[in-house]
Amino acid sequence: MMLKINQISHVNPMYKPLYHFSAPYGWLNDPNGFCYFHGTWHLFYQYNPKAARWGKMSWGHAQSKDLVTWTNLPIALRPNTKYERFLGCFSGSAIVREEMMWLMYTGVSYTKSQQLIAFSRDGIHFEKMAKPAINATNRPPFSGRMSFRDPKIFVVDNEIYAVIGAGYKCGRQIALYKSKNQWEFNFIGSIRSEGLRTMGIFECPDLIIGKKTDLLIYNVIDEKKTNNSIVKEHISFIEIGNANLNQGTFTATSMTVKIDSGADFYAPQTVISPDGRIILIAWMQSWGRTIPTAKLGHGWAGMMTIPREISIIDATLYQKPAKEIYAAFDSQKAKVDCFIKEEISFDTFSGSSFLLRIAISEESDFGVKIRKGNQCETIVRYEYGTVFVDRSHSGHAIKGKNGHDNGAIKACFIGKLTTVKMEIFVDMSSVEVFINDKYVLSSTIYPFSESESIVFYSKKGIHMQAELFHPKK
Repeated sequence: MMLKINQISHVNPMYKPLYHFSAPYGWLNDPNGFCYFHGTWHLFYQYNPKAARWGKMSWGHAQSKDLVTWTNLPIALRPNTKYERFLGCFSGSAIVREEMMWLMYTGVSYTKSQQLIAFSRDGIHFEKMAKPAINATNRPPFSGRMSFRDPKIFVVDNEIYAVIGAGYKCGRQIALYKSKNQWEFNFIGSIRSEGLRTMGIFECPDLIIGKKTDLLIYNVIDEKKTNNSIVKEHISFIEIGNANLNQGTFTATSMTVKIDSGADFYAPQTVISPDGRIILIAWMQSWGRTIPTAKLGHGWAGMMTIPREISIIDATLYQKPAKEIYAAFDSQKAKVDCFIKEEISFDTFSGSSFLLRIAISEESDFGVKIRKGNQCETIVRYEYGTVFVDRSHSGHAIKGKNGHDNGAIKACFIGKLTTVKMEIFVDMSSVEVFINDKYVLSSTIYPFSESESIVFYSKKGIHMQAELFHPKK
């Protein structure tokens, strides 16, 4: 792709992922418009092509036949109307209807946020509707003009709906809208609200209507008091329950669950695949932290998680890698089945990008150090029913800014289980740990060069099985 003079002139590929999606250059954040159109997956994203930092946003665009290999397409939406001239084209979503792709997104002018519509017949060239689908006067009750964004559009029984994040007095709400004619929407009700003073709004909400149960996804800035200070953290939550689309309500039937317990997971968006699976992809980054590729002048910042499948079994959230992702890897490169104690490494286990499968079948401590070198390592360990991802010494430092958590050590309680199976997806600058097809921790790492060793360890001793797979070239 040819770069324009006013865009980034050089991209350092040192940390560019091999099988995670990233923009060709510049800044990437939230996934947008994730959909399946004319036999092809389409992924849009918040994009600043002019710098490796957030700015006036456009919609970047890529397509894939297999959810693994992505082809970059021309920028789909640029901030070129009066509705977008201040901060640009913010997050949104897509539906496929009547052989056309319809995008719904937030435009931010100097004084207000409004919900806009664009459409395409070929999935590449887009035309914007002349007027907002939801203007500032039709925003939810008690919301501010600027705190109204991130529509997720969806179809149920041939009717079109959208959930949108908004303010609510001093708090926040998720508003439900219904369309009259595909480009005009009316407010139905607030399906979730918090009237107490909070930071921000419910960002990038998503509502999935199932056959037996429904899912509500939203993202928040969470504040926790630690050692007389307040630490901010961006978290994605999911609620299982029942939505009433006529009344605009959602009744949760289980506890609110954190989708991903890692340091870098935000603004997930889902799509229903042609075979009925719920496919989820998210921004593998977090606000309020330094990003080494930007700081080092590499010309890019931000990537997506690998697509995952989510499902509800016995009122419990299950998550596993989308089956398509395994096609990104060669056949097995190394395998061990042995008892380990203290630290041990194997000549056949190393790399900067790989899939590592591990199984342990007894209750004991266990850990693996990945991307280990003379001066850095990232640790995935299991002890006392908890899985930890420790990037405290993973390479180039990631620092929290303005009170935000730096994500150095993240933990996920899974309980004391007789069998623990992990799939650890390591890419050039990330690690995603899937545990028992149920729990996930996703974090970015920026190891120093030549840090490719894999070391297994256990203080008490444990029997382990491990397999290593490398990405296809």
